[in-house]
Amino acid sequence: MSRIRVAVDVGGTFTDICIMDEDSGAIRIEKTASTPDDPMQAIMNGVDQGRIDLSQVTMFSHGTTVATNALITRRLPRTAMVCTEGFRDVVEIRRANKEDLWDTYKDVAKPYIPRRDRLTVRERVSAEGTILEALDEEAARRVADILKKRQVKSIAVCFMNSYVNGANERRMREILKEAMPDLPVSISSEVMPEIFEHERFSTTVANAVLSPVVVDYTNRLANHDDLPGRQGAAITKLADAVLSIARQRRTHRQGLDPRLLDPLHNHISDFLIGVDDDLTRLGIDHRLRREAAGRAGRSRCRPTR
Repeated sequence: MSRIRVAVDVGGTFTDICIMDEDSGAIRIEKTASTPDDPMQAIMNGVDQGRIDLSQVTMFSHGTTVATNALITRRLPRTAMVCTEGFRDVVEIRRANKEDLWDTYKDVAKPYIPRRDRLTVRERVSAEGTILEALDEEAARRVADILKKRQVKSIAVCFMNSYVNGANERRMREILKEAMPDLPVSISSEVMPEIFEHERFSTTVANAVLSPVVVDYTNRLANHDDLPGRQGAAITKLADAVLSIARQRRTHRQGLDPRLLDPLHNHISDFLIGVDDDLTRLGIDHRLRREAAGRAGRSRCRPTR
């Protein structure tokens, strides 16, 4: 019996299924209506429509905009933020850039975490990375108790100058994990260790609010009885990052893999789409690389050998 590969692209209106027979190289495409309330239903409808024998699937590749849609619609789990004392409004003040500098009444987009859930602790790191004030651990434990009572689903830790020394952030994460061991905690020194507080804070917040959304979605995909994700054959693509579902499931306790949010970063990134051996087997002698810098991006082809 033929071995097949399946690629699924879940869109807002339609879900496309691409099926390739590894032996003959024949490719066929099926299209079915998307089911926004439960994308899994559209995937299974496409599998049925394409008469796919899942027991013969060697690779199940899956692309989705679930993270992008969650940010746009703001259907997000309750998330908290822990900041250096005096800096919890950085994500609200932003960089003070406005179309009209003197229009004090024009509103900008609200932060994904409201002010009541942005708590602070005393600590300070200098611009050179020297710890001027160690984390106030007693206050940190009080913050952890408060957030546990509020039953938040994810936490972002954003301290000043942590991009040069993330020791205080890492200690804050340890304290939060003592109180809530299964909660994903994103720290800015790992998500985006770069200068400029607003960019680092807002990217870490986006990472935190999406962690439960994406991990829940990939878990559902991987745990579906009929899909090959249980055996590690499934691959997920979100925001120009390609990774296995099994690997993404391991990020639950640390927070979402930061590479999934690369378009929000300001540094240049480079991701490989495809595997050299797979491309060569298909007779493709070039691979596609996606390079993104801020909002701009371009794609380039490079030889696989």
